[in-house]
Amino acid sequence: MLEGKSVKLPKVLEDEKNSLYKKLLDSGLIVGVCKACSKVMGVYEDNEKLGLTFLDDMKGHAGMEKYISQGYQVLVF
Repeated sequence: MLEGKSVKLPKVLEDEKNSLYKKLLDSGLIVGVCKACSKVMGVYEDNEKLGLTFLDDMKGHAGMEKYISQGYQVLVF
């Protein structure tokens, strides 16, 4: 899940043809990007064109409860 400023990364990583990003995307480890942050950061259209899933179950933002309840841990960088 990409949240905050990280929603700007997909276009950059696609343009660079970053192999690690591609592997993470193909494996399903990147489940989507925050819809509200994509709009605020001005990359909504870029992320939409890339076919990324917008996560907006928490008043437009990406909610984490679903993942926490499944045993995932939240990492913040």
